[in-house]
Amino acid sequence: MTQHSGPQPQFQPPQPPARKKPWYLRWWSITIAAILVLSCFGSILGSSDEDTPTGEAAEDGTTTAAGVGDDDSGEPAEAPAEEAPEPDYFAESFPVFEAVTESGSGDSVIAIPAAQGVITASHSGSSNFILTVLDEGNAMSELPVNTIGSYEGTTAYGITGLGGESTNLEITADGDWEITIAPVVDAPELALPQETGGDGVYRYTGDAATWQLSHDGDANFIVTYVSDGLLGWDLLVNEIGAYEGTVPVTAGPALVIVNADGDWTLANA
Repeated sequence: MTQHSGPQPQFQPPQPPARKKPWYLRWWSITIAAILVLSCFGSILGSSDEDTPTGEAAEDGTTTAAGVGDDDSGEPAEAPAEEAPEPDYFAESFPVFEAVTESGSGDSVIAIPAAQGVITASHSGSSNFILTVLDEGNAMSELPVNTIGSYEGTTAYGITGLGGESTNLEITADGDWEITIAPVVDAPELALPQETGGDGVYRYTGDAATWQLSHDGDANFIVTYVSDGLLGWDLLVNEIGAYEGTVPVTAGPALVIVNADGDWTLANA
């Protein structure tokens, strides 16, 4: 055998493996570190939130109270619509036109601006004063005024529909006269009580009622009630001379036409 000379290497015993911490100690360390990090991060966020406006107020620098301001669409809220006014029965049921006034002396014929309307007339003569409504063929349609001497009053034409289409007004007079033709809607409202005299035309918009009427004249006392009821018009009174009585009326709207030569009253009974 061959022998080796020189020093022999020293024997190095193997190092024992490093000891590891138990797994549960390692996980506790990681958990505690994570909690500390999250706590610090939450404190930073909380401090930032206190200094910054929230919601939409942070974006535009304004604060909006709940339920106030524009809706979700970004458009301003619409204002409530105004209620439409109730239709006027007299303006819708009868022609509306500009009133016309004519004046003269003696007999004449003037044009009528609409098929229905109200005539206000005056006459200063001492003989016949007659107003005759003529149709398109110049035939008599109505006789709204037929008196003698001076006259001042208001009558209606074309209302009852008994005649033809009104086109002209024939005037029979011996003195000066003045005539105004106006739409029915211009007639005054009937006052209750109503105390006046002579011819008159009134709008009535009240409820069904019972009326007390009186007249102290010597000639005709005629009260006509024109409505949109089933019969269209009603002859409440048709007397000559003095009168006192009570009559029923249906609810308005209606037109009340009075022909009288004396003073008269109309009131609720």
